[in-house]
Amino acid sequence: MKIDWEKVGGLLPAVVQESSSGEVLMLAYMNEEALNLSLKTGFAHYFSRTKNRIWKKGEESGNTQAIDEIFLDCDNDTILLKVVQNGGIACHTGAKSCFFRKISGDGGESNLASDDGQNLTREQNLNQAKKPIYGIIDEVYHAILDRKLNADPQTSYVASLFKKGENAILKKVGEEATELVMACKDASVRKNETSQFDSAANGGQISSNLTQNENFAKISNENAANKNSQTETSQNQKPKTPTEEIIYEAADLCFHSLVALALHGIHPDRVKAELARRFGLSGIEEKNSRKG
Repeated sequence: MKIDWEKVGGLLPAVVQESSSGEVLMLAYMNEEALNLSLKTGFAHYFSRTKNRIWKKGEESGNTQAIDEIFLDCDNDTILLKVVQNGGIACHTGAKSCFFRKISGDGGESNLASDDGQNLTREQNLNQAKKPIYGIIDEVYHAILDRKLNADPQTSYVASLFKKGENAILKKVGEEATELVMACKDASVRKNETSQFDSAANGGQISSNLTQNENFAKISNENAANKNSQTETSQNQKPKTPTEEIIYEAADLCFHSLVALALHGIHPDRVKAELARRFGLSGIEEKNSRKG
């Protein structure tokens, strides 16, 4: 089998079709190593352009693809895989096929039809499917990508960020990072206040002078109170403990960092891979490796 790897830039398009029904399930890409793994194991392996690595289809969800046949096209630059789709699901959304949105002649879009021929909304279509289980970071990242491409900025917060552009997204990352810093500092201040109060109470007196940290705590507490009053009014949330505030703000920062990654088409697995690369290196060694 002669593949024109130079023509395809090292990534071979692979059309995937269900053997039993003939239904087209997905389009993916293989580099030479992924193709060799697929041939050797009998299970489909692809190269993820966003994760920048080889992945076995179904490695997380269990929805693997057993290869029945492979065909090479006339130009030696595309292959067709006929597979048995284990689990009956090929798409990460939980749909059987990735091609579940139909484009009409006027450019309109509709989803798969139900048994009575009525078009389903995107939500109905995905709710009917058995969605595969992924890690929460991967789930959130794919949801962000979906909002980026398909959601209405008038009703979707994520879509509105993408519409406003990179500066708006990066501003939110900066804001959330600052709020995490404030939450951590506030938690430390509250611990110090508790410790000082206990010490003063044991000694029979409480200092009447506010320290710099206590002044910081007053400002931080006011900000937290204002923020909590807004969220509690709409969501009826109970006041958060300092630890819960840190967790809440860290989640906000993580979410908006994922939005920034999605803006640049970078899958969070590449961040995980970088952390794995650094694991076992001292901080000094890692920094020195960046020089030059």
